Amino acid sequence: MKGRNALLLKLTRKLFIAVLLIIICTTSGVYATDIAPDDGNTTEPTVTTTLPYIEMKVKAVKVGESNQILVEMWGSNFTNLEAIEFVFTYNNAKLTPSNVSSNEIVNNLDLYKYEKRPTQAGDKPTALELLEQAEFDQNSTETLSKAFNFETEYASSLDIDLFRYLAPDGNNEAMQFIMSKKDETTNISATDPVLLGKFSFRQTEGTTLDETELATSRIKVSCDDGVTSGEESYYVRDVANGENCTEIVEFTYEKYGSISGIIETSISTIDGKKTYSSKNITNIELYESSKVADINFADKNYRKSLPEPDREYRTTEEENGVFKIENIDFGNYVVIIDKDNYADWIITNVDINSSNKDIDFSNIIKIGIEIQGIIKKEGTISLIPGDIDKNGLIDSNDTLLYNKDYKTVKKIDFNDATSRRGDINDSNDVLAYNAAYSQYKSFGKKTVKVKTIIEL
Repeated sequence: MKGRNALLLKLTRKLFIAVLLIIICTTSGVYATDIAPDDGNTTEPTVTTTLPYIEMKVKAVKVGESNQILVEMWGSNFTNLEAIEFVFTYNNAKLTPSNVSSNEIVNNLDLYKYEKRPTQAGDKPTALELLEQAEFDQNSTETLSKAFNFETEYASSLDIDLFRYLAPDGNNEAMQFIMSKKDETTNISATDPVLLGKFSFRQTEGTTLDETELATSRIKVSCDDGVTSGEESYYVRDVANGENCTEIVEFTYEKYGSISGIIETSISTIDGKKTYSSKNITNIELYESSKVADINFADKNYRKSLPEPDREYRTTEEENGVFKIENIDFGNYVVIIDKDNYADWIITNVDINSSNKDIDFSNIIKIGIEIQGIIKKEGTISLIPGDIDKNGLIDSNDTLLYNKDYKTVKKIDFNDATSRRGDINDSNDVLAYNAAYSQYKSFGKKTVKVKTIIEL
């Protein structure tokens, strides 16, 4: 009997919401299936910031083998939040509601999907049919709530109702969302943005996410201003009052990150008494991991298989090896640090995402890298000179190439002499090459492997 009463209470509440939705949708004349203009997704709110508004932060996160798209709901300028009602559409060819914790697709979604807006589905007129409708809505909420989680501090204070249905064009789906406080004692107020909860979607493999995949065309935020009692004291912001959705809800996309670091190319003699310092004009190449997955970077001929880099950056003499590459699309990359006549540095599994957005190699290379017994400076990417043919070795072939160049064309350079109007392959370069070659040869190996591969 107790369980039955609890169910009746739930159904009664859902019946009330179903009736409320009918009243709202039939009186406002504003429906939830319109897609906001493309240029509205990232527009800053144009109204005064003293009024309540919502920011939806869209973040791509790698979970297992699939991308998870988290849509964080942030609220600002609330004085005793009463309710939030909104609808947003999403591209169902690219996004599917998923479990917030595991990113697994939510099961039984199609059992609780309307072909029209929830209040139009079947146009059920009788009390019995409305009760059935309320039970359907209850099941829909329980299923879809796996794709939405309240933040811990709000889980006991707020309640939700969720409905999923097709947009009229059939190319998108919509999710209608109602968040309301559970009782009158609840008081959620915030001037600065607070995170209320997260929606989760699984991104379809092979698709890319742009800034038109998510939008909203219906929003209503109700707050008690705390000045006087009664309905007139409530801030009510909604499209029924002629407000633009992008003035109340702002979608921001977090899709880019950066990499940075310090490149060292100094050359020391065996006894450490003489140093030749490069001006550090260096290339940094980025490759999407999927495009170079079949390349064996330990192979000396790996460069012959490399495609064109997806991004490339060249440091200047003024930067002296300090670099930062920004606006890199979220993804997994291989980074190759390349300098003429030096061995490459290869860094694999560079995963840039919302939780690992800005990667500073200086903070990662903490213990120094040991190459054939030589410890390079901690926190720097230490390029090793002498690999003239770029095969990852310093050997007799590099010596032949160097000596030939020294006697004829004079193009080989260890010190970026082109920035000093000549002096390519001069006596300083001879000393530098001999020091580099002898330094590694002194470890008892005529052929010394100098290529460095690090996996993050």
